[in-house]
Amino acid sequence: MSPAPVSRVKRPESRRQELLDAALKVFLRKGPATVSVEDVTSAAGAAKGTFYRYFSSRDELTEALRDRFTRAFIAVAAERTGEASAAGWWSQLEAFVECFIEYGVEHRREHEVLFHTVAPPVASGTDGRLVEWLGNFIRSGIGAGAFVVEEPDVTAMLLISASHAVVDAANSGRYEREKLTRALLRIWRKTLQPGE
Repeated sequence: MSPAPVSRVKRPESRRQELLDAALKVFLRKGPATVSVEDVTSAAGAAKGTFYRYFSSRDELTEALRDRFTRAFIAVAAERTGEASAAGWWSQLEAFVECFIEYGVEHRREHEVLFHTVAPPVASGTDGRLVEWLGNFIRSGIGAGAFVVEEPDVTAMLLISASHAVVDAANSGRYEREKLTRALLRIWRKTLQPGE
């Protein structure tokens, strides 16, 4: 008598990631406006009920993809700023700005699909997470005497917005990335240390 087959049940987080991976592939191929829940479940080899176990709607799925993109960037940015920390606050700042542009250019298709071809992210959602991270970084710099800023969170939001615009300009191909990076760094420096 042969042994009974072993049932392999996927862990919830693993299944959720599979749905996100499948959704991103379909979004990139078809454009998010035309993608249905059925397109995502078909690409993931999942039942429709499985989709709704993890996401209440396609909008929630889109926000989850944006959140994953943002978290991945923050992890890279934290590593890069950490590597530059021994050289001082301005070196960390340069590392962050260069990383922001580099990441946006390297992941241009994903960035375009997730942040431009669907409804803009809610301030409390994915952009909020990045603004919060940068706001904390700025507060630490203020505490160390490196930055002079009255409103760290508002400043972080404005700097992230300017940086998004620079990524879009770099991805358009009409401007040199190095010139954009230098110009953005000047804006960040003047904003975080006005008297300099």
